[in-house]
Amino acid sequence: MTVRAIIDQAIGMVITPNFVEAEDISDALRRFGFENVIHCRSADQAVDLLSPDDTPPTIALMSFHEVDADAERLLAMLHAAGSLQVLINGDASYASDHNAVFLHRPYSDQELDRCIADVMAAG
Repeated sequence: MTVRAIIDQAIGMVITPNFVEAEDISDALRRFGFENVIHCRSADQAVDLLSPDDTPPTIALMSFHEVDADAERLLAMLHAAGSLQVLINGDASYASDHNAVFLHRPYSDQELDRCIADVMAAG
């Protein structure tokens, strides 16, 4: 599936400790025209990286082993910045409560692409 789109200054963010998953998601974001994709291994690393003076990510796909204070803070920061959010695995109602879309693992490349397309269209 080729879904190339022109996105000016768009930033994609991937938060997962799993490097293989991060590469798969980064590849999917690049299929959608995201040339600038940032990978953080944890919520606290992402919080430390995000600066109020920088352009926030257009979309963030996140996989947390557990939701802690750093994850809560990251979700709030991304929401306040207007970033689109996808939570991978965990609790679907938690994702909904935090204005995020839920993606259940395991997922195929087609399901990941469809999720990104749906989030971008709705955002």
